Amino acid sequence: RQQGGSNSFCTLLRKSVMPVKPTFDWEQTDSKVVVRVQIKGFKPDAVDVFISDTFVKINAHPTYLLQLDLLHPIDVSQSGFYRDMPTVKLTLHKAAAQPWDTLCIDPKTPYDEVRARRDAALTRAEQLYNTTLRSREEQKAVEKKRMFHEHWEMEKDLRREIEGKMKAERESEERGLADWEDKLAADAATRARSIKTPADILAASAPIRGTGETKNVTIDFTPASQAMPTRSRGDEDYYLKSRYKPVSIEDAPMFWKEKGDKFFRARDWLAAANAYSESIKRDGSFLTCVMNRAACQLKMHDYKRCIEDCDLAMTILSNTPASETTQ
Repeated sequence: RQQGGSNSFCTLLRKSVMPVKPTFDWEQTDSKVVVRVQIKGFKPDAVDVFISDTFVKINAHPTYLLQLDLLHPIDVSQSGFYRDMPTVKLTLHKAAAQPWDTLCIDPKTPYDEVRARRDAALTRAEQLYNTTLRSREEQKAVEKKRMFHEHWEMEKDLRREIEGKMKAERESEERGLADWEDKLAADAATRARSIKTPADILAASAPIRGTGETKNVTIDFTPASQAMPTRSRGDEDYYLKSRYKPVSIEDAPMFWKEKGDKFFRARDWLAAANAYSESIKRDGSFLTCVMNRAACQLKMHDYKRCIEDCDLAMTILSNTPASETTQ
């Protein structure tokens, strides 16, 4: 008796958790079928809806479960649903425009046939999903390629615009230089026409003093504020004392110069310019690094900084003794 009572209790428990079939109604037109299902006590996100060409399933676990084995196929791509709780509205577009006698197949259909029909519908739904997913991926790749080409065209248009402006500026500078040279030539011709003959110069000059006349003339020189060492004095220690004293190998100017040369050979212009800048920070008169950094700026089309480095190199060169320049 105890065993029988336990089985009866389990049976009642299973029956209490079995989902029930919700109430629904349907209507149709020549092209579509509309089904309205009543799901009470559930939020919209808690109701799952599955639609295939011959099988529709609505699940509100654990209370409601509705499975519809449709009489005729539908067009899944045009079908859909809308949750307006407590009503779930299904709009199913017919694959063929014809009236349906009933919504579902004969309920007396053998279970094996129903099971096979549902499995086939699930297989077709999975194939349709995979096809749609691949199509989206292909469209995404095409869109990405299109955006890349558009960006590339924008870059080319911008480059052409910059090159056009640079060409216009260069032509303007060349015209200005040609006008300046013409002006210099005109001034030189004017001065040439105004030059007098030696006889005219002698006639206009003051008379030459006599042989026996003398006069004392005092000449004052501007005192030098600081005696700068020159090559003739041979004071090379002055320049050696002014050089940067590194505290380690990584702090030496030559260390950064060699790194800059390595990047330069690799055509990494930005990294090379940064390395040369580190070397110049430690030895401001490192002429080679200044000229190499100017070359990097030229490669990167940064003409303003290139000109500044060239001016700095000319300044360093003009202040460098001849002995160091020859080296």
